[in-house]
Amino acid sequence: MKLDDILGFKLYKVTSLLKGQIFHQFFESGIDINFEQWIILNRLWDEDGLVQNDLLQKTMQTKGNLARTLKKMSEEGLINKKENEEDQRSARIFLTKKGQQLKTKLRPIALKKLAHATDGISANELKIVHRVLEQMAENLKRG
Repeated sequence: MKLDDILGFKLYKVTSLLKGQIFHQFFESGIDINFEQWIILNRLWDEDGLVQNDLLQKTMQTKGNLARTLKKMSEEGLINKKENEEDQRSARIFLTKKGQQLKTKLRPIALKKLAHATDGISANELKIVHRVLEQMAENLKRG
């Protein structure tokens, strides 16, 4: 079987192309963030104040990578870490005003690129793709 015929490679190819185009547009718009920061921002836009361990699970990053990315984001004024009153061993992560404001700039860019990527694909076909990818993720989580 050729590499181009393997589903995993097709997923990698689409992801790489989409990421490349989205982040090129971010950079063209004067916003220099990386993929890990983008994922964290999106999670916090949806659920601000997540406990760091929950953020770790929801972003699927390693502990070390998450810690480095959060440190960088804090230095850039995008997030604040606050002591978790319920558990002193973990911090809650909150967006700053600057981090919140990026949503109105970044999400439209990403959504436009995603719309371009799915051009010519019916709503029903997209539902099937979502369902299949969710099932694949569940299968892989179970080992």
